[in-house]
Amino acid sequence: RNNMLIQLASLFTAILSLLAVNGDPISVKTNIQSPLISSQQPQLSAQSAFLIDTTTGRILLEKNADTVRPIASIAKLMTALVVLDYLKDSPSSEGLSFNTPITFESEDQRNGGIDYLIPGETIMLTDAWRLMLIGSSNDATALLARVAGNTEEKFVKAMNEKTKQLGLAHTIFADPTGLDSGNISTARETAALARAALAIPKIRDAVQTRKFSFEK
Repeated sequence: RNNMLIQLASLFTAILSLLAVNGDPISVKTNIQSPLISSQQPQLSAQSAFLIDTTTGRILLEKNADTVRPIASIAKLMTALVVLDYLKDSPSSEGLSFNTPITFESEDQRNGGIDYLIPGETIMLTDAWRLMLIGSSNDATALLARVAGNTEEKFVKAMNEKTKQLGLAHTIFADPTGLDSGNISTARETAALARAALAIPKIRDAVQTRKFSFEK
């Protein structure tokens, strides 16, 4: 499996326009203008929606935008933000960088996705990062959380502290991968999370990438 080629449409590319989480379309947060009233608004099967024109700030559509729902793998956007915080600020991750080799352990294995990694394999942290954001790898996400935060519990605590910094009053995280249904938010707040994450080039570049390869 050396020189593995990952060729998947990014799970998060759709956030750039109209993104669906558990069937709920989401876009970027704003409260600048009121929703556009039009008899030609699309009929949505989604239970919640929030869409704006990011150029003008006009809210184009919202539907149950403040109803709390599970957000699944979109939790990985918060995981990415917190990993960056740890790399920059946390004493527990002193010496870590995107060029640091890290080893995937059996404790990092998660269900619900493709098995890109085998316990005992060592990869570069940057490759785990791209596996998380391009391939939506739960295993790579758990590996990053463990390496950065020392324990998943500590990492999840940092995720929830980050929600407060971002002003996400109705967003709660229970694990870094999104597998836990306790990861909840609203369409409006998930849009705010996406906006914060995509403002960072390291995250934005990853989610816009459709394929990459790396040596193991």
